[in-house]
Amino acid sequence: MKDIGMARKLDGLGRLLIPKEILNTCHIQPSDCIEFLLEGATISVTKYNDQTCEFCRSKEELTAFKKRFICSKCRYLISHDDL
Repeated sequence: MKDIGMARKLDGLGRLLIPKEILNTCHIQPSDCIEFLLEGATISVTKYNDQTCEFCRSKEELTAFKKRFICSKCRYLISHDDL
């Protein structure tokens, strides 16, 4: 992953806008869940991995593939793309 450093101000409600470049680099989509971790005075922000299927968000019968999860139903549909 490439190093990116940026500074942003919090708005009046304490919200922070994450720059598009960082979202793209981390493969974060608008509907993704974000996890905040506090370690001393350091706040870490990461994409939350709740182990759901990358395509349908199912939590049943998951298989890991390249740091992502795919359920058995989606695996079947992908392997039988003529359906």
